[in-house]
Amino acid sequence: MTVCIDTVFWLTPLNFTRHDAVVYYPRHHSPFICTTVELQTFIRGDANGNGEVQIEDIIYLINYLFIGGSAPPTVRAGDANCDGVVDVADVVYLINYLFLDGSPPGCY
Repeated sequence: MTVCIDTVFWLTPLNFTRHDAVVYYPRHHSPFICTTVELQTFIRGDANGNGEVQIEDIIYLINYLFIGGSAPPTVRAGDANCDGVVDVADVVYLINYLFLDGSPPGCY
């Protein structure tokens, strides 16, 4: 997907970390900045990326954290408690959610 921003109406400086951002000037001579982005969809707590939050996600995170297993498809998918990191607290959060009627994974 290509995203373009009309910089005439942008009030703050634009900072891109990607090197493929392109500036071009359309007919009305106001600069646009365009870049290609890849959208990733995920379910928070779905550490193995199968589309559901299940006990397998707990096992997946334990393997990742303690046995050197594969990382979750995105950090946000494995970060069940929304603290910005994937750690044992996410395992505990998922156990509480699945077995103890805890809050569902997500940032509220």
